[in-house]
Amino acid sequence: MRNSQILILLSLFFSASLWSQETVFVKGDENGNGFSRSRYGKCYVITPNHVVASSGSIDIINKKRLKLKGRLIESFEPDLAVLEIEDSEGFNCEEWELNTNTATALDNSSTGFIDYKDEFGTTNYFHVNITSMDDSSISIIPQNSDTFFSKGMSGSSLYVNYKGDKVLMGMLISLENDLKTGYVYQIDDIFRVLEPFFKVEENSTEIVQDPLCKENNTGDYCFTNTRDQKLVIQLNHYRNSKEKNPHGYKTFTINPNESKCVYGLLAKPMLYYITTQEAFYDDSKFRGYEYLLKAPNRSKFLLEKGELKIQTCQTNTYIIK
Repeated sequence: MRNSQILILLSLFFSASLWSQETVFVKGDENGNGFSRSRYGKCYVITPNHVVASSGSIDIINKKRLKLKGRLIESFEPDLAVLEIEDSEGFNCEEWELNTNTATALDNSSTGFIDYKDEFGTTNYFHVNITSMDDSSISIIPQNSDTFFSKGMSGSSLYVNYKGDKVLMGMLISLENDLKTGYVYQIDDIFRVLEPFFKVEENSTEIVQDPLCKENNTGDYCFTNTRDQKLVIQLNHYRNSKEKNPHGYKTFTINPNESKCVYGLLAKPMLYYITTQEAFYDDSKFRGYEYLLKAPNRSKFLLEKGELKIQTCQTNTYIIK
């Protein structure tokens, strides 16, 4: 009951925009936590490397209790790993930037709280005192001397309240054997270490992580919706490399300020069609003929159409403006 009350109070107190990084439960070699971040429209989780380093199977559970599969993409010193979520449909995953008040908030804070998920996706808060810090780490102890950290907290997020903002300070990386002292890797150092991986350049491409992409002659395509409308995208796609004409279509919705990717597309030119969700689903003359979005007599519904070039073992991003 007490945890529920704390959760409600924190949800009311802090600005919703500060929750763009989602804390998730990670099950690998050990139980732990991590937080999400987007790159090129794909969803990734940052977690301690020791949680997943030699795991053959990685499960990720979010606050909606959605269980997803992850795979280790890359490890970084001193103890960080980046996981790719294999199917992130319904998962809150956004690109987010470092809070400009991080250093000031840390200098003016002596308390904070650990935000962590358990294996059921339940959000928990553990209040701590900040005892010391150096250039890259923060030492914390439980506020309540009768309580202990648990090993499943590795990878959870340390926040402080600074002028009404929930400011992310870093990630809990390690614990003393007595479980009374924890060490947090500061968020600005995490950003610095992971910058080569998460840096996004406009109109750039990314090498696909699928090891069979060359053999299968496939690539990926991501769409970013910068409009203030929910859109529908339809792609004409091919079943195999011998087909001269598209075999069928893939249709999906994309929210304002959201990115979505379509994976495993054959490396052949592909037509795309974009319309609003309202036109696609709500117009009585159009309903039931969604597969005909490409038809000439349906052109009045289109915002845009064109051709995409799918490249083997690459991911391209198209920005809808």
